[in-house]
Amino acid sequence: ELLPGGVHKALQIMAPGLRFEDAWEYGSQQQLVLELGMGRGRLAAQLFFMGCTVIGVELANERFLMAAAALERLAHRCSHTYEMSRRGQEARIRKKDGPVGALCEVRQGNFLDRVTKEEVAAATLVILQVFLPKSVWPQLRIFLEELKGGCRILSYEDLRQTVWAGTLAARYWPAVGPLRRGTGSTATRRLALEASSQGCCCCCWKWWWWLL
Repeated sequence: ELLPGGVHKALQIMAPGLRFEDAWEYGSQQQLVLELGMGRGRLAAQLFFMGCTVIGVELANERFLMAAAALERLAHRCSHTYEMSRRGQEARIRKKDGPVGALCEVRQGNFLDRVTKEEVAAATLVILQVFLPKSVWPQLRIFLEELKGGCRILSYEDLRQTVWAGTLAARYWPAVGPLRRGTGSTATRRLALEASSQGCCCCCWKWWWWLL
């Protein structure tokens, strides 16, 4: 699981040119993040605090309810800053003085059904925290084809070996490496990055990231 403490490091590597922290204060264009397989919503909330607009989807109802309850507690304790709305299997929180569209919305269900094509096309960053069976790979491939150029994907799996296996996309994102051990209590591994005109990918522990 990618914990909130590692979000800054991941974004520094994946999206060094994107602005997050200053988005609310200076009116920068909001970054739309899709967290697919959000669990209890900790990462979604952290990205929201950093200035992103976040849509998180979780299949397990129990974990979705935990994420929605956490947003409700935040809105209750900081009612002067945040406002909350709940409708069925969706919960949304937004910063009262933030720009239009700056929000965190969590949804329960299958993300292939719960995220619209328009939302996929608008995404700046996609975090794919799920392992999907082979029978779903064709659907996920169609889903990912809706992403615009420049979108970043962070995934558990090497998509070249799963979703993109046997397709041209598997050739456009060549393997990179090697991984080298880092130093310090948190920098347990460093990334070796290689980019091409088509895109790039990198593996950190069991995480892979992709630039479309």
